[in-house]
Amino acid sequence: MESVCVRVPMEKGEQTRQRLAEAGVLDQDLRIKGEDGFLYIPVHETPDGLDLPVETREFEEREPETDAADFLGYEPRFETVGDVALLEPEEDPEAGEALIAADNGIVTALRVESAVEGEERTRRMSHVAGEKKTTTVHREYGREFVVDLTEAYFTPRLAEERERVASQVEAKETVFDMFAGVGPFTVAAAERGADVVASDINESAVELLRENAERNNVAERIEAYNEDARDVARRVAEGGGADRLYMNLPHTADEFLDAATEAADEDGVVHYYDIRHEDDLFEGAVEEIRAAAEEAGYGVEVLERVVVRSYAPYEYNVCLDFRLYS
Repeated sequence: MESVCVRVPMEKGEQTRQRLAEAGVLDQDLRIKGEDGFLYIPVHETPDGLDLPVETREFEEREPETDAADFLGYEPRFETVGDVALLEPEEDPEAGEALIAADNGIVTALRVESAVEGEERTRRMSHVAGEKKTTTVHREYGREFVVDLTEAYFTPRLAEERERVASQVEAKETVFDMFAGVGPFTVAAAERGADVVASDINESAVELLRENAERNNVAERIEAYNEDARDVARRVAEGGGADRLYMNLPHTADEFLDAATEAADEDGVVHYYDIRHEDDLFEGAVEEIRAAAEEAGYGVEVLERVVVRSYAPYEYNVCLDFRLYS
């Protein structure tokens, strides 16, 4: 049927769809259409204040959908990576079966059996329902990432944060992603035109990072090393230093602050991630950063304090963006 719609580039599609839904104008009875690099999102009325191109097109009607709550009578706790649902440990097997039966694109349900473990940062999973697999392709902000959920840690809950820091990257910057995993921060920075040095101690993660660099057409701007971040930091310093560093290793990033200050160029910007109690979200981390910077002969300018997400009761995943100066 014919409907008014807004046109957006595909990489902005999910962000725009959410904004339209929040504004109450998204027509959820019609299927979104993709064509020539754009998405056409049907709306009930022209949205106010979103400054989006509007036109009229033909759309297919959506079939009535079901979700897991229709089968269970409650909303199960899970996160989705690609077409795999990761159930919280306390969820019953019935929740996995309901997620597979629902009309949501999920083909595998796994239960998370452990927190992130070891220096390679992996989690134990058990199969609950659907296809028996641990590898999937996850999409966010127009990028694709192959992830093996038992071989390397990945969470979609940092998608917005990854986009926040990527938006600050300028072309020709040198970026050092110290704990790169499968490469979501790395790929986003390279896509912005940066030259990225990425390291991770997990061999499987680095193999996936290289595959993801190829998949997203940024491999020529990425050097990936399966080495300790301290060793790669020395190499970065010898090459002239990094304009920007990512330190996404909550709990233990403070142990690598000396390596970060070694690798940073003068005026280098660092995005430092930590897990902090609500009684001391930032100041304790700032003191640790200042102490490491002073030992290396730098001062510190804190640029931004960001609460990224809730991590556990009374604890939060936070980011401190700071600049080093002589």
